[in-house]
Order: sequence, then C-alpha cells, then structure tokens
Amino acid sequence: MNYAEACIELGGADLQKGIDAMNMVRRRAGLPSRVTTDQAMARQYVRDERNIEFFAEGHRFYDMRRWMICEQVIENVYGTRIEHYDNGYTIWKSNKADLEDQRSFTDKKFYWVPITRDEMNKAPQLQQNPGYN
Repeated sequence: MNYAEACIELGGADLQKGIDAMNMVRRRAGLPSRVTTDQAMARQYVRDERNIEFFAEGHRFYDMRRWMICEQVIENVYGTRIEHYDNGYTIWKSNKADLEDQRSFTDKKFYWVPITRDEMNKAPQLQQNPGYN
C-alpha cells in the first residue's frame, strides 16, 4: 500500500503503477479492481483501501497526519471501549455518553513532531518544525 500511495502521489506515468499495486491487494481479498486515470480519484481510492487494509492496526492517525486532513476528519471524536471475554469474543463499543470530554484537532503544529535539541545541535542547518520554535 505504501508503494501504491507513493506512485499515485507522483502521478504521471507512475499513476497506473500505483493503481496496479493497490489492485493486487484488492484481488487478494477477492474484490474488483479500481479503474481511473484521475489522480485525485486514485488518491481517494488508495486512502479508502488503507483504511480497510490496516483497520485497527494503528495506521490511521499517522495517515491522517501525513495527508494533512485532520481538521476535516477529526471533530467530536468519541472513544471506543474494547471488551474481551473469556469465551474468546471481542466487542468494540462506542458510546458518546461514556466520555468526559470531546476532542478535536485545532493546532496545525501537531502534523509534525519537534526536532530534538540534540539533533538540532548535530545539524545546525536544520530548521525546527512549525509551531515548535
């Protein structure tokens, strides 16, 4: 999926390579191939596919940051409680009433992490990431 996304972001001649790579994953899952020549549509396809392929693997937060879409998709986020039972069942519960606070993404600086002072000292030409001066 990383290769597919990278090719789609490059666009041009690499766009079809990215779509082909994404379709390999879809075929493995028994799903029909996606077809498009539009980069924006291909970008949405690969983002949707990543959400499905990597569900509950901890990638979504970093994907949203990399795509810089947090302000659009993070609003009134509610928690999910995961309950594991002795019989092997797992249930995912989402309940707005269980929350003490509601969170949102309001500061663009959180797209980046600060560069540590140690790294800045090793390479003085580095500029600190936005919002961490």
